[in-house]
Amino acid sequence: MATEEERKYRHGATLFQRRVYAIYRSVLTTTPITRLFLLLCVACLLLLSTLTIFVNTTSLTAIPNVTGGSRFSLNPRSYFGKKSAKRPASTENDILPEWVDAGEEKIPLHYARTLQYGSSQGHTFKQLKELSAASSFTVKRKPEGGTTVSVTVVLNLQQSTDLKHQLDAILSQSLQAEVVWVVCTMKTEKAAHGYILKFRHSAHIEVIVIDDDRPKQFGWLQVAQDATTEFIWLIDDGVVPGLRYMETLLRLANTDEYRDAVLGTQGAVLPPRGPNGLVDSQGLVCMPDPIESGEIASATQPVDMLNHIWFIRREWAPLLLRDAHDEARRVPLGFLITHSLRYYADIPSIILPTDPIDTTVWGDTRSSTELEASCKHIKEQFRDNPAWRRFLALGHPLAADYKRTPSTRSNRNIVFFIDGVRQARVLQPLFCRFATSDQGAVVHVVVTGAARGVSAQQLTMSLKKKFSSCANVRTYDLDIRYGVASGLPNDDVAGVLAQTAHGMDRVLKLLRPRAMIHVAQDRNPAVQGAEIAGKLLNLVDIGVPPNDVRHVLWMPDLPLETIESEY
Repeated sequence: MATEEERKYRHGATLFQRRVYAIYRSVLTTTPITRLFLLLCVACLLLLSTLTIFVNTTSLTAIPNVTGGSRFSLNPRSYFGKKSAKRPASTENDILPEWVDAGEEKIPLHYARTLQYGSSQGHTFKQLKELSAASSFTVKRKPEGGTTVSVTVVLNLQQSTDLKHQLDAILSQSLQAEVVWVVCTMKTEKAAHGYILKFRHSAHIEVIVIDDDRPKQFGWLQVAQDATTEFIWLIDDGVVPGLRYMETLLRLANTDEYRDAVLGTQGAVLPPRGPNGLVDSQGLVCMPDPIESGEIASATQPVDMLNHIWFIRREWAPLLLRDAHDEARRVPLGFLITHSLRYYADIPSIILPTDPIDTTVWGDTRSSTELEASCKHIKEQFRDNPAWRRFLALGHPLAADYKRTPSTRSNRNIVFFIDGVRQARVLQPLFCRFATSDQGAVVHVVVTGAARGVSAQQLTMSLKKKFSSCANVRTYDLDIRYGVASGLPNDDVAGVLAQTAHGMDRVLKLLRPRAMIHVAQDRNPAVQGAEIAGKLLNLVDIGVPPNDVRHVLWMPDLPLETIESEY
């Protein structure tokens, strides 16, 4: 018969209460030994739960004493929820394809890019002749007779006295261009029309007048955007090319080796960046035509700027003006063109060796005095032009930087990504600890630019002033032009994400770091762009919540190999 207490639970009690009461009654009816055993089991469970909570808490706040051969495991769910797939550990005996060490880990690089990364040898003049002889291109037959090739010549006319020599050289080429545009100002229009009357039979010559107020080094490039031919041959003011020069460039541009490169025969190479990321203002080296120096370049090689003549594909024309903002307009045109094509499309600029005797393949047949003056002017600009120095301070890679790209197994690079002042303040203690640790990490800090709160120059100055111990970290500026400071919408998610992903892809391909560290902000498009770039290259991606950075200041004490393998 049920007791009074049991009857209470039959009326109004929940199912859960009834089951608990049933367990309670069953325990009371057991022997004392059984009850003691059950109590000991419950006590053990409580003790294990307490120890588990204590261990998980101290593992995030304690600073472990880690030696080079030890391993320390973190809880990956705390900070690494969006990490990229872990790369398999590599050994010195791994046999990797050549293109992996050339700077790309997904598809083989074309020859021009392997030349840029320094993993391929350039071609000599003799080898170029053999390559070009085997190339093929389309020749069109004109209704009035003769043939043309799919090239638009865009001639920048600033001094009317040079027009006769230039047009004579262009119209006497071994292959005729489909159309020739003479771009002039109102001051030179009359002389241009007067001389072109001599070539009425050449219907493909056209004079295009631009405003005098339009920046002269950009106005004629804007005209090139309207070309419809396969190639565009840009010729600067005063340049007189050899009679087989266009044919040489056209044939090489149709080879597998050089179809993805800008070609020319005059240029310059800037000195490599120092440990502080700065460029020596005295180290620029001109790469002239043989007429200037009496010597020829021994082989094709990438340069930081091509001067006076550029042979490009039509699809690349919009990129020529990608950096045509007010500050960039004061940078030499040759450098700006090379930088835009290399940074935004990974298209290298290649200088070609030429025959010291055969003037028909020279890029410019003018006197050596004029060419020497051109090189001298470039060196003066490099030394004294503040706009150019500020542009270089962004940290974008130069030709020498590409050749110093570390191998995947040996580099010590760690990249920090920062978007704005707040993130800079949050991550500064961590990247300074990495910069001063005994593990030999080389710290690179990438910022999104002044428009989004902090530029590379501002960060460097702040570190020198307040944190001199880590002022030697390399800084890079993506110069994202979305944000309050630029007047462009700060909430343009697609624009910010795309620009950041593109810029980080360029930096990460160059540095190939062991890990990328950033603030974890899921709704920040700049952070999302950086994460996308890291995933594309299969990098270790460490996102730390802002409030938890102080809890991982021990991370720089870990060997880089441990950081890379654990996450």
